[in-house]
Amino acid sequence: MKRRHEAGVDAMGKIFKLQDRILRKEHRETLKAYQERVETLRKVIHCSSCHYRCGMCGGQLQTTDTWRRPVLSAPGIIFCEGCREEFDDYIAISRGEKEPNVFWHNQAWLDMWAAWLRYKKTVSQFIDTPEFGLLMEELDTE
Repeated sequence: MKRRHEAGVDAMGKIFKLQDRILRKEHRETLKAYQERVETLRKVIHCSSCHYRCGMCGGQLQTTDTWRRPVLSAPGIIFCEGCREEFDDYIAISRGEKEPNVFWHNQAWLDMWAAWLRYKKTVSQFIDTPEFGLLMEELDTE
């Protein structure tokens, strides 16, 4: 009787292992089905954090651009010279420290910078989610 019980326990262990394998296979198949979408997501994340391109316009940075003073309002974001000046103006104007001195610094321009900053913050928040971490682990194991 004891051997029969041990055999049952061993069989249950095999069933659980088989279920794990099936779930992992289904997960890999799901990722494969969404491969183009996953690759697009990876590009968005990768390109939005590239230190060789301007964080706003995407222009190629010169080596000297990457060594400029850090922007405390937007940590981790590197700008080209022109976008840096626009961003500095945005910060000063939005804080009320400066009046707009060029005609395009209107409300829509302020809204554009505010939306862009929310986008950058949201991308960072998404990167910090457990689901994104799991997706990256799955891609690394392929």
